[in-house]
Amino acid sequence: MTAQALDNAPSQPNPPGGSGPPWRPRDAWRCVFALVAVEFVLGACLRVAQGDARVPGWLAAHWYPAQIVVRVLRSGLWLVAAYVLSGAGSAAAFARSLGLNQRPDLRGWVGACAAIAISLADRYGGARGWTSPNPVGRGFYAEGGEALLFYVLYVISAGPFAEEAVLRGFAFRGFRGGYGRVCSIIIIVGAGAYIHWRAMTQSIWTPVCLISLWTLLCLIMEWTVNPWNCVLCHAAYNAVQVFKWPIYPLGMLIILPLCMRRRRLRETGSNGVETSKRVGS
Repeated sequence: MTAQALDNAPSQPNPPGGSGPPWRPRDAWRCVFALVAVEFVLGACLRVAQGDARVPGWLAAHWYPAQIVVRVLRSGLWLVAAYVLSGAGSAAAFARSLGLNQRPDLRGWVGACAAIAISLADRYGGARGWTSPNPVGRGFYAEGGEALLFYVLYVISAGPFAEEAVLRGFAFRGFRGGYGRVCSIIIIVGAGAYIHWRAMTQSIWTPVCLISLWTLLCLIMEWTVNPWNCVLCHAAYNAVQVFKWPIYPLGMLIILPLCMRRRRLRETGSNGVETSKRVGS
């Protein structure tokens, strides 16, 4: 078999100690459609609220808390949709099937450094006037206070976790169960483009950076089958957007020992006896 055939062949990447995800492309398609529906409905609700004569005054006074609530609700609905479509009998089984029983490793840390480079390129484009700054982020910084704190915490934690667990951990691996690598990446990038449509339509520079990031995240999932590596990369990209220079390099140095550590992954054999093995970088 040629290298190109191997690259395009469907696969079913499994996390260490797992038997592989039971879902297939049809489940991944349902998941993507569910995410798009959630995004559309929440956006429509906000637009209706803004157009209601009884709401604008209240919404204008509480716009940033409302934005945070919408983001948290969206993340929760994404995870619920993936859980329901997975057919897992419990939250613990769902987490194991996604590979969340692992921890980020050195490959994820290197990928996060690459994500930082992409994010710095995006910021450089903004400084040169090639793209527009994120209006939502700028609004939160102008608001300051608790709204800014919750926004920063969300974009470096809950937001990346939900998006990577569902889009890469569930949908991408589901597509890879029946489609080739390139086709699966294109579908996931398309879904990401719809979810981040506002950023995708501000300029040409930012979409190039975002597509580069999403492709990198899919490849990291393909190679490591570890959603925590994708979460780390996504959080690193966002950290560059919300923090100043000294903070995110220091953060990367702090988490490096965690990514270099090996851990024991417990497995249960067919005879019911638990064993453990070293996994990690």
